[in-house]
Amino acid sequence: MFCSQCGQNNKDENKFCSKCGFKLEDSSLQMSSEESLAKELQESQSLNEKIKPHKLGTMLVSSIALVVLVVAALATWRFAGPKLVSAVGGETPQFIKTNVGNLMGNINSGGLCDADGEWLYCNMFDKLYKMRLDGTEKTKLTDENAMYINACDGWVYFYDNAGYDEGGDIYRIKTDGTNKQRIVNLEEYESCNLLWVSDGKVYYDIASGLKYGALNRMNLDGSQKEEIAGHSIEDLYISDGWVYLGIGSVIPPDDPDYGGYCLYKLRLDGTGEVELPAARPELDPLLWYRQQMYKDNFYVPSEFANNVSYLYRIDLDMRNKVKIAEMKSDLPEDYTNEKIVFNVANDFVYYMSGSSLYNVKLDGSNNRKIGDIGYCHSINVFGDWIIGSQKAVVGDSLTETFHYVRIKDDGTEMLYLNSF
Repeated sequence: MFCSQCGQNNKDENKFCSKCGFKLEDSSLQMSSEESLAKELQESQSLNEKIKPHKLGTMLVSSIALVVLVVAALATWRFAGPKLVSAVGGETPQFIKTNVGNLMGNINSGGLCDADGEWLYCNMFDKLYKMRLDGTEKTKLTDENAMYINACDGWVYFYDNAGYDEGGDIYRIKTDGTNKQRIVNLEEYESCNLLWVSDGKVYYDIASGLKYGALNRMNLDGSQKEEIAGHSIEDLYISDGWVYLGIGSVIPPDDPDYGGYCLYKLRLDGTGEVELPAARPELDPLLWYRQQMYKDNFYVPSEFANNVSYLYRIDLDMRNKVKIAEMKSDLPEDYTNEKIVFNVANDFVYYMSGSSLYNVKLDGSNNRKIGDIGYCHSINVFGDWIIGSQKAVVGDSLTETFHYVRIKDDGTEMLYLNSF
């Protein structure tokens, strides 16, 4: 069975595409458009053979008629529904930035990719690759399993997710793959949960064992390390010169000294710390560990029930709660990370509902579907482009290999970037 999303030839018993993760359906509809295209092209060619022009004007009319027929047939095939889009052309995307790494919304989604100029730096096959934003010139930069990727001013900063019992390190490497440097050396059973680059500083935390660590910062070359918040951090957001911290775990551990989950904000230099109001009981059950912060509001999903999770906007004093979107999914229980996927940027909330990408304004208005891009593990926003990362599906099982699909926020220029 051919996937109507990417064109991959799958086994008939597969429920999801082995390349893009799209839910497979009866292929008879997609074939009808292709058969229609072939028929129209054949008819146009037969018409052209029957016409035997004797004058230049007649030849021109015949040629124009043939072009119109072919273009009309191609347009019908391209826009009749989700089809083979991996060859779609158009403008080459660019994402221009200076003195800043990835966007915070992307970092809080795992930071699996970052765009800079015409290049995408991303995790593929548990290694750090780069490729152009049109999917060409794929090049492996290093063998580390990169997360929290930040591309900034000729360097790529990342955390090596080597495994809980091995202890990964924080690196930077030139964008051409040279001069790799270890700038933070983590011990066994230590890990990094957040890494962000901005204004000549690298912000990161170090977790030890099952506890989250303190917030630190250092220079871009790893020098002058300093702690700026000594809490056990669950979440980190940086906005307008302020750091917003989620402290402690929202899931109470088996610990009599567990102090709950608190929210703080402080300046980037570590001063001016303020504790924010705690989440009120009527706001639960919300998945605070999946929250995002944007312009003095929290965006928090509810627990998944009856195949639906609701996304809420909540202000800093925890008094106003507004439902702005619902995320639906028919994925099995073990597809947890593919069920609740959203990002907040450009004054919009971008979210997945099933295999479809949507966006909605911050107040919940103008909710619209952008396109069918397949089940995504995360969505990353770069200007007016969205790049979804997808775990590859083999049969009905997820793998840890990531594929990437790009689409413009108006639903055009969809392209699978790393279909090997």
